Amino acid sequence: ANNGGLVGQMTGDSVEQSYGSGNITATGANNGGLVGQMSGSTISSCYATGKVQAPSSSGGLIGSSSGGA
Repeated sequence: ANNGGLVGQMTGDSVEQSYGSGNITATGANNGGLVGQMSGSTISSCYATGKVQAPSSSGGLIGSSSGGA
C-alpha cells in the first residue's frame, strides 16, 4: 500500500522539518503518519498528528523502514 501523511514511499531521500496531519486508513501494509515505506532514507525534525488504521507494518510516524531512520 505504501501510504503516508506526507510521503507514500521514498528511497535514498531525506525529509526535514516537516509534518503529516492527515488520517490514514488502509487495508494493506506500510502505512505511516508521515512516511509509508522508506529505504536508505533519513527523517529529522519531523512529526505526525494523524491517526493510522491499518492491519500490518504500520506506525504513527513510519510504516516500514530499512537502512535508515
